[in-house]
Amino acid sequence: MAKANVNIVKRESGSDDEYCLRLESLDESEILCVHLASDHEYVRKLFATISLGNLMVKIQLDRGATCNLLPAKYLEDRNKLTPTRKRLTMYNDTMIKPLGTCKMEVRNPKNARSYHVEFVVVDSDRAVPILGNQTMQQMDLISVQQHNVMSVSTSQAGFTAEQLLKDYPDVFEGTGKLAGQYTLEVVDGAMPVVHPPRRVPVVLKGKLKEELDRLQSLGIIEQVTDPTPWVSSLVTVLKPNGQIRVCIDPKDLNRVLSRSHYPTPTIDEILPELSRAKVFSIVDAKNRFWHVELDDDSSRLTTFNSPFGVFHWLCLPFGLCTAPEEFQRRLNHALEGLKGVRTNHDDILVFGEGSTEDEALVDHDRNLRSLMQRCREQNVKLNKAKVKLWCGELPFLGHLITKDGLKADPANIRAVLEVPTPTDVSSVRRFLGFTNYMSKFLPRLSDVCEPLRKLTLPDVEWFWTNLHDSAVKRLLTNTPVLKYFDSTKGVTL
Repeated sequence: MAKANVNIVKRESGSDDEYCLRLESLDESEILCVHLASDHEYVRKLFATISLGNLMVKIQLDRGATCNLLPAKYLEDRNKLTPTRKRLTMYNDTMIKPLGTCKMEVRNPKNARSYHVEFVVVDSDRAVPILGNQTMQQMDLISVQQHNVMSVSTSQAGFTAEQLLKDYPDVFEGTGKLAGQYTLEVVDGAMPVVHPPRRVPVVLKGKLKEELDRLQSLGIIEQVTDPTPWVSSLVTVLKPNGQIRVCIDPKDLNRVLSRSHYPTPTIDEILPELSRAKVFSIVDAKNRFWHVELDDDSSRLTTFNSPFGVFHWLCLPFGLCTAPEEFQRRLNHALEGLKGVRTNHDDILVFGEGSTEDEALVDHDRNLRSLMQRCREQNVKLNKAKVKLWCGELPFLGHLITKDGLKADPANIRAVLEVPTPTDVSSVRRFLGFTNYMSKFLPRLSDVCEPLRKLTLPDVEWFWTNLHDSAVKRLLTNTPVLKYFDSTKGVTL
């Protein structure tokens, strides 16, 4: 993304008739793209004003370009051209032969640094000056969050994210519904409880009414007019995007529900399967609990009060104690047998294995398409906004999984480093509990935490020194990368 402190970067709207080229070598298979057309909903084009030789030129920053393009009119001396065997091919198959290549001094006026940049020169009135992806990163015009990006050459990529959404639009639209209805089982002798409606802040009433109407139109909830023995309270949760999520507070119902206790896989159970993985993607089940339909009697148990009437759920609501395990059981059954796919709650991890990144990429793409096809067959809906594809590393279950091994999640490290100084025994215990969660990355943690544990003993005078403050935080500055367990290799104890 563009750096906020680069004031010379501008945004402009572009016509749909983009000037799109790809650069091909007669003796190379590599395909280089320049001026890549994009339907990105935020920024269509980025421009920067830079010094090009003796000229100040408005040049386009193309994140999809793998070469730099210069129209001949900006070239002062054509004698400086170097012949090239490469050719430019427009996406409408029109061929353009470059005049050649040249190196020019380019200066970034923001930091006054100069760079010698190679351009492919074309004699075309439609062309605009373009800086490709590699050059604009070298010039510090944009920055890339490397831990979220895996380098994949154009010749390797079997398809793009846009192509995936185009091939499987139905997987990302509508409401999912897994096969079969679910029955909530109440223990014998349970006494029904009816809760009165809770007050809703005035500023949220309008949004609540809109959300209730939307849920009714989607067939998620239904208004109730008959008496019901169980009535729970309504809970509204404000989302980061300003919308609200409608939940219930079935605390009395949860106490008397029979649970199946379906096991959810832990990170330690999943990691050994990643020993040869080099490419990762993650997708998110959209409104996961809504995938599970309730039978009629169970729907009546989920009745809730609101300022706009009484409703009950036609599918699993957020708040029921049995919802996570039942959804996990049904999702695992729906995706059973898929290679390179693991689930945890609403997160679906896809990975590709291979001795090289190329092999892993091919395996990953095959697994990803198999997942998309299975989601289509089983009516599993995915959240388009939470798709992360072709990553060399990504956060998963509170850790950072990478092609090299397991890393500590930077967010967890940051949380420990920024934790307030403990002021009493209870806060020390909370701090120790958090560090124990990261114990696999902290060698000799028991010895290092000994000064902290002493503060929790009875009849010990409370005091806090720099020794305590730096005990664990010193380790966090250099956490190791842990290799995945590989059952095919020997183990030394």
